[in-house]
Amino acid sequence: KIVECSNIIVRNLTFSDCHVDEKDALAIEESHNVWVDHCTFTDSPASDPSGSSHDGLLDIKDGSYNVTVSYNHFTNHRKTCLLGHTESQVSDSTMKVTYYRNWFDGTYSRQPRARFAKAHIVNNLYSDVTGYGIGVTCNAQVFVEANYFENTPIPVLISQVNDPEETLSGDPAGYINAADNYLDNSGIIVENLSNYNFNPTDYYSYD
Repeated sequence: KIVECSNIIVRNLTFSDCHVDEKDALAIEESHNVWVDHCTFTDSPASDPSGSSHDGLLDIKDGSYNVTVSYNHFTNHRKTCLLGHTESQVSDSTMKVTYYRNWFDGTYSRQPRARFAKAHIVNNLYSDVTGYGIGVTCNAQVFVEANYFENTPIPVLISQVNDPEETLSGDPAGYINAADNYLDNSGIIVENLSNYNFNPTDYYSYD
């Protein structure tokens, strides 16, 4: 757990089979300038398709900002990455997180599930995701750019927009813009642009 910290790099580690009583494999709370890079997150060697024995793999919450999650491998897990603590924690609107070149491999959901935060999700690979890829709720601002979705029936799930079964608990909708994504045997990407106003280039430049 990284709490009330800044200028932290987590690199080249494997987090495996972290049981629910140990909470998340890695949690970042009330922190800024954090980089999680080239790590592996998994339930293996356990198999827990119901998610009852494991919590999150990488959860970011409580106002954390300027966090980059890059080149990580997430596999064999149900509730992968939470971004934003609860549906009542409006203060998480200060959160800014980038997910870059990660591989979500045979995971089920929450890649990430975003509440309130601003998230740039760019150049990631989603393969064989059996639930949903990205969940957008609670006024989150999410730019989904140049990702590759392979065998992912629901690349993006937006509460109150394309979530009739209330997988996202009926939370208020979030906002999403999508550009230049590639869909290989995957469902369509649904956008919600009604109140979308997030541009990553307001915070950094990139190619």
